[in-house]
Amino acid sequence: MKIILIAIASLLITGCNITPKNYDGYSKDISVSHDDFKKITKIKSGSYLLGVENNLVTPVEVNFRAFGKKGIGFSPQLYVFTGASSWAFYDTAYGQNGEEYNVTQISRDVSSGTWVNETIGIDFTLEQLEKISHKDWKVEISGKKGKTVIMIPADMSKSFFDKIKIMSK
Repeated sequence: MKIILIAIASLLITGCNITPKNYDGYSKDISVSHDDFKKITKIKSGSYLLGVENNLVTPVEVNFRAFGKKGIGFSPQLYVFTGASSWAFYDTAYGQNGEEYNVTQISRDVSSGTWVNETIGIDFTLEQLEKISHKDWKVEISGKKGKTVIMIPADMSKSFFDKIKIMSK
């Protein structure tokens, strides 16, 4: 229990939002920024703590983000931050339908003597993002020493997919 409380406190310190209960709640947390030098637009959802309500051992913080250009398209990614008492070495991700997603290791670090953080990016195509926006979607992330299941709310996926469609015009 102590480990779970430390995990929640660690994730809350990083700036997690309260997980919204509907499409409008997720939509209002989406931000858009533009780099005038690189001519790249970044779309980012709010960061939400998932897992506690799903009785997962390791709560995770997630947000969607996408980089792209108008007329060329955007590349969506689910950014996943985990905290635990030991490394899992996450390197694979599968959707509930058995589809494998590309995983990018973002960072691994020790936040205290007995607490480690792993951050990965799970790449989605726009077609995959649209598919998961129709119902709550489970993704299992795994590595050499552990695995966990993330439940991505449909409204979170749908609001982000809709924002990408608007920004792509």
